[in-house]
Amino acid sequence: MTPGWGETSLGLIFQVYALAFFVLGIAALHGMRRERGSGLAPHLGWLAAFGVLHGLQGFIDGERLRDPAPGLAVLSAVLMVSSFAALLEFGRRLWNERPGGRRLAALPLFAVTGLGIGAVMWVAPAAAAGLELGTRYLLGAPAAALAGIGLLSLAGGTTRAQDTFARIRWLRIAALAMLGYAALTLLPSPASGRLLAEWLPTTADFLAASGWPVQLVHAALAVLLAAGFVILNRQGDTLAATTLRRVTDNLDGFVYRCRNDRDWTVTFMSEGGENLTGYPAADFQRGARHFADQIYPDDQECVWNEVQAALAQRVEFRLQYRMLDRAGRVRWCYEEGRGHFDARGELLYLEGLVRNDDERHRAEDARRRMQALVEGAPEAVGWADPDGTVLYFNRAFRNLLAMPEDADPSDGYRVQSFYDNEVFAFLEATVLPTVATSGQWTGELALKALDGRYIPTLNSVFALPGEAGEAEVIANVITDLTELKRAEAALAESESRYRQLFELSTDGIAYADTESTSLVSANLSFANMLGYAQAEIAQLSVRDIYPPDDLSWVLEQFSELASGHQAVARDVPVLRRDGSVFYADISASWVTVSGRSLMVGVFRDVSQRRIEAQRIQDLNETLEARVLERTADLERANAAKNEFLSRMSHELRTPLNAILGFTQVLQLPGGAPLSTQQADNVREIHHAGEHLLGLVNEVLDLARIEAGQLEIAPEPVALVPVLEHAVAQIEMRARERDIPLTLQAHEPSTVLADPLRLRQVLLNLLSNAVKYNRDGGQIDVGCEPATDGRVRVSVRDTGHGLSTEQQARLFRPFERLESAYEGIEGTGIGLALAKQLVEGMQGSIGVDSVPGEGSTFWFELPLSDDRADMDHDTPASTSKPDPATQGKSQTILYIEDNPANLRLVQKILDRRADIELLSVENAEDGLVLAGQERPDLILLDLNLPGMDGFEALQRMRADPVTRAIPVIAVSANAMKRDIERGMAAGFQDYLVKPINVRDLYIAIDTHLASPKRTS
Repeated sequence: MTPGWGETSLGLIFQVYALAFFVLGIAALHGMRRERGSGLAPHLGWLAAFGVLHGLQGFIDGERLRDPAPGLAVLSAVLMVSSFAALLEFGRRLWNERPGGRRLAALPLFAVTGLGIGAVMWVAPAAAAGLELGTRYLLGAPAAALAGIGLLSLAGGTTRAQDTFARIRWLRIAALAMLGYAALTLLPSPASGRLLAEWLPTTADFLAASGWPVQLVHAALAVLLAAGFVILNRQGDTLAATTLRRVTDNLDGFVYRCRNDRDWTVTFMSEGGENLTGYPAADFQRGARHFADQIYPDDQECVWNEVQAALAQRVEFRLQYRMLDRAGRVRWCYEEGRGHFDARGELLYLEGLVRNDDERHRAEDARRRMQALVEGAPEAVGWADPDGTVLYFNRAFRNLLAMPEDADPSDGYRVQSFYDNEVFAFLEATVLPTVATSGQWTGELALKALDGRYIPTLNSVFALPGEAGEAEVIANVITDLTELKRAEAALAESESRYRQLFELSTDGIAYADTESTSLVSANLSFANMLGYAQAEIAQLSVRDIYPPDDLSWVLEQFSELASGHQAVARDVPVLRRDGSVFYADISASWVTVSGRSLMVGVFRDVSQRRIEAQRIQDLNETLEARVLERTADLERANAAKNEFLSRMSHELRTPLNAILGFTQVLQLPGGAPLSTQQADNVREIHHAGEHLLGLVNEVLDLARIEAGQLEIAPEPVALVPVLEHAVAQIEMRARERDIPLTLQAHEPSTVLADPLRLRQVLLNLLSNAVKYNRDGGQIDVGCEPATDGRVRVSVRDTGHGLSTEQQARLFRPFERLESAYEGIEGTGIGLALAKQLVEGMQGSIGVDSVPGEGSTFWFELPLSDDRADMDHDTPASTSKPDPATQGKSQTILYIEDNPANLRLVQKILDRRADIELLSVENAEDGLVLAGQERPDLILLDLNLPGMDGFEALQRMRADPVTRAIPVIAVSANAMKRDIERGMAAGFQDYLVKPINVRDLYIAIDTHLASPKRTS
């Protein structure tokens, strides 16, 4: 191949070169998704930018061969600098990923590179030549070298496995191609190179030396890079699929996809299904077996019903049921799954995971058995809280202390009632502090039975730790020592007759010669421990009474005891005559008798203590299980509190519906005219009702906050539109008292807040500013940046002002400063609620005030970097739609069991000549009437006697006659989750009681005017 050939084909080579780099850029973009989780993925965007920009430069350079326009030269230079800058960032990031390597900071690196390029341009005879040389030597070549080294390091750090060998190989190929590209980048064009130094190698030198145009080698390396990253993407897909299959096959269960039919027809099942069912997954997938046949017969209907209920609510289902495997064994299963629906809401299939749940059920059975064991234990067991209230006692405890058979801990028993004053004082002064420090105390105490008897007992007292290690429960395992004490008394009488042998002890006492290690003598207790006659002890050696494997350790313990380094050797194994082993605590000392050095040892059998320790451990595990059960009870109690809040909201809103509704009817145009006094009275009633409704809402909100149940959903909100709307809402009230209201908020701000709660806080502060201001005063609303990425909203009034003491009480619930604001209505809830809402949105609220001059209430919220959804920031249009049937009568059916609510809607709709109202008092009659009359719209109360509104809606939708009729829910259930549930159930609209007449007209006209549902 000759230079002449290369020059004639240079245009084609540039095209291949440029196309290869474009492919590299596209492969890198594709890899950003495919390589997620690897060390390469976060940086592929820079490689993609390099590939696309460099490819574009290649096309420009190819075009310059034909048209050497100055503009193309400038564009080529810009693309070269931009592409090499992207490659340098890619290489820098890979370099920094190397373990233990020196990190390169972006700013210093790019600053030094830029200064170097500028210096080359300064010294070069021509700026263009200097730019090319500086970019190639100081930017392009280092960038490619860093990228190559980084790829080699990434290949070296990849775990070597059968699945990753090919990936490592192609990473290395790409790295070597990048290093080769770095070397070729050092070759400038002849015109630029000769200007700076005659000795600089150029592309012409390469062509003369090799006979190949450098652009051809460039193109080959670009093709190799593009091919490498394309292959890496494909290998990544294959590896991900293999890994996923390996994970699903190794599950203690299986992943499935099935149809929603009674057979649960399986369309996919992972191989783990065979481990659980005993049948190959293929049998289920080809229909040879049905999964429903594997479910235990008694559980089949329950499984079906629970899945259908979850599908109806579009939520995930979680099931526990029994399964029969191929061998006929009952297996417990835990299943999690969900339905998949298309865009029209049609169910496509079910998918989920079924896991083996046998272990959990066995553990639960073991817990129940342990609880039964404690209840039936011969030892008395009980526990109490730290203040002495008895929480539990078993049957043996009741029998020991002569308690009634039906005695229960809830009867109010106290620990002090089972001890006399002296013993109880010892319990408080010694036992409980010991338990607090060491965790347990074992000793004898005299218990006082309810029949007056004093019972000697052995007490094992220990603490069950609660939060932060504090003793939450003090437990006691009590052994009745009555018989033991009688035996000890008898033994003491015997000891007094045989004291000449030595003072008898329940512990074994033995003497041994320190030189020969033979036993000299022992008391009867020691002989009994070992199973020998007392006369046989003198025939034994120390080596005869310890297991051979433990002998060296035992002798070390005796040496420590004799030297005084330790007082007691604990849990020393001792060998009995019959070969069995028991454990003893031993204390020893040196004595001299008639010039003979002896060691005396005192042995205490602690086998029973070890048994008691194990029993205590078992009891601890049982008590831990009871704590978990108590936690579950508390969670159920919390759910009951939520239900109470919902019911309270409903019960309070129902009478307010009549109060506010009928006052609105009296004020509607077209009715009988009211006198001035009557109109004033109606307005006062309506104002009082609205005030009471606001109070109800605030009290319920406050209760939900205290229960931790108030839903706050922060999202990006444009602040200025919300401020403008709130000011507009309150402006008329301010105008009635000649109070001008100004807003200074020109700079747009987007905050992270709940739109509804933000408006609630603003309206509360603005309402207070009007209410507690002076006639003819001033209100200024401001919005300005605050510290730490926040924005501050302030409401300043010219009212009475607050003292420091009053400010400290201001945000407490139900706290009203009556001395300052006599005669002004209010409850003291609003500011307490505002404080909770602002803090729930991660903000803060406060007040600055000067008595006699006024107050400035302010709150701060965090700024958001995201754009706000303007639909949340400005109120929806409340303009009334045109009546749907001008001059045409349409029928509305109202299903409502409350006579007052029914009369209210009748009065409201009497003003509409184009509407005929039908009504019934229960859902059953409503379904019949709807089928007969086919009304144009149905208003449906949700809390009906018998069938409720949700079931009624479901039956209407199932009946072809009523399926297309729009249905609006009308309910006093005003909780957010109630409204969401209603809309999810399929209601066209949801009106909350008390009914707003305007909202009712708008809803009716909107749904009468809209096209009817199709069946």
